[in-house]
Amino acid sequence: MKLEFPYKEGDIITIYDDYEHNSKVLGTAKLIKLINLGRSFILEDMYPEDTQLVYNYQEWLVEWPMPKGHTKRSKHKIRYLDTIGIANSAEDNPKDDELELLPKDTFIKINGIEVY
Repeated sequence: MKLEFPYKEGDIITIYDDYEHNSKVLGTAKLIKLINLGRSFILEDMYPEDTQLVYNYQEWLVEWPMPKGHTKRSKHKIRYLDTIGIANSAEDNPKDDELELLPKDTFIKINGIEVY
């Protein structure tokens, strides 16, 4: 099941130093602008595959509140749960299977007998 990024511009969220494991809290900041989309990653293999948690991240420009009404901006990666479950390879559509695209072996027939 594919999930959407749970935050939007203007949301105030917790920012972590280690975005992959969401550890080492830096504080809370406001999402200002989406900079880059990230790539999917898995933290821990889970079985069966339909329970696998797949994460992704987006890189955002965030705004930190500072004393006396000032703000500071910096870039940070924000992790989110992207997908639950990985398609089982047995469920693949045979038309999409790479083996179907390979040329078929042909053998020489002599007197009706295949010669390898």
